[in-house]
Amino acid sequence: ALQKAMDHAQQVRQKIETEHDAEPALVQARQRLQQSQQSLEQLATPLLTQARASAEHKAAVAARDAARQKGDSRAYSDAIATIKRLEAAVIEGHPQAKAAQAAVTDSEAAVRTLVEKRDAAIAGDARFSAAKGEIDKARAVAAQAQQKLTSEVKQLQDAERRLEREEQEKRAQEQRQ
Repeated sequence: ALQKAMDHAQQVRQKIETEHDAEPALVQARQRLQQSQQSLEQLATPLLTQARASAEHKAAVAARDAARQKGDSRAYSDAIATIKRLEAAVIEGHPQAKAAQAAVTDSEAAVRTLVEKRDAAIAGDARFSAAKGEIDKARAVAAQAQQKLTSEVKQLQDAERRLEREEQEKRAQEQRQ
């Protein structure tokens, strides 16, 4: 029953999420994010290709690979940080790529804000609240069943111990006679 209630709540959430995901503001924000990511990729790809050909970048990649081979997590992290710093510097040094990166960051923030609003709306939706109520009821029933089972197991164990004692006493009496 609990799994059924959880599955139902998930289905309700997905249905409500789908409804909210179709809202124009979120659709437009996601489209802007995709467009800004594509613009950044078009600008950044040749810049990053050029940066990756540099001796400094190649040395950082070699240091990363060597650290991975040795299992040196600190050196690996340092090399990754160097690679990211070099690649970020190339983007920062190109005004159009820098603007495209800012557009991606802004678009990501806009999508994140709208998704947070969507999630808050879902949490407050009566259908989802009812489904969560079903889960709570199923959990309560499961907890009661678990308590009852635990109690019955304890009673059974007590009965087995009493029976064992009685059998021991009976054997002891038979040996005395």
